[in-house]
Amino acid sequence: MARSTINMNLNVGGITPQIIGAAAVDVASVVSANATLVADGASPTQAHVTTLNTAVTALNAAIGSGDVCFIFDASKITTTAQPQSVFTAITQAAKAGYFGALS
Repeated sequence: MARSTINMNLNVGGITPQIIGAAAVDVASVVSANATLVADGASPTQAHVTTLNTAVTALNAAIGSGDVCFIFDASKITTTAQPQSVFTAITQAAKAGYFGALS
C-alpha cells in the first residue's frame, strides 16, 4: 500500500495553487499497527499504541501541512490524464452538493 503525495497550498482566493512538496506515504504501517491494536481488544499494550502512534506521525509528516494533499498509488496512476479525471469528478461532486459547503 505504498502511496505518493503531492502537497499544495492555495494562494489568496485559491486560484493559483503552489506545490509545496511531495513524499512517499506508508499507509500499510498504519493499517497493520491499527489491526494489531484492535486485536488487543480491551487490553491494548503500550508497545502497540506506540507503534501505531509512530506510524500515524510518519503518515502525517508525509501528508504535510498544505491546504490540499493528493494521495495516490504511483503504480496505478501512470498518466496525467488519470489525476485530471479524478479532479474533474471531485469538482462535479462538489458542485452537486457533496463535501459540505463547497461551491
